[in-house]
Amino acid sequence: MVFTRIIGWAQGVSPLSEVKTFRVSGWVSRGFRTLQLFKKVRALTVEEALEKFYSDVGSNHKVKRSQIKNVRVEEVREEA
Repeated sequence: MVFTRIIGWAQGVSPLSEVKTFRVSGWVSRGFRTLQLFKKVRALTVEEALEKFYSDVGSNHKVKRSQIKNVRVEEVREEA
């Protein structure tokens, strides 16, 4: 496994070099209101996309990560 990765990097193809687009959605509770949010995020992995979503939503809506519920991550396939 390690050998194939080294060969791949030597050819200029890294397993993490492909940036993907993810559609992340979730619900935010703010007082008596509940907001449904959708965001397209470009990242290398699902974890990075989720981190970016939490960061952006917390920053824009002034909520903590614990107030964001039912988070769903889907990879968006871009058709050529």
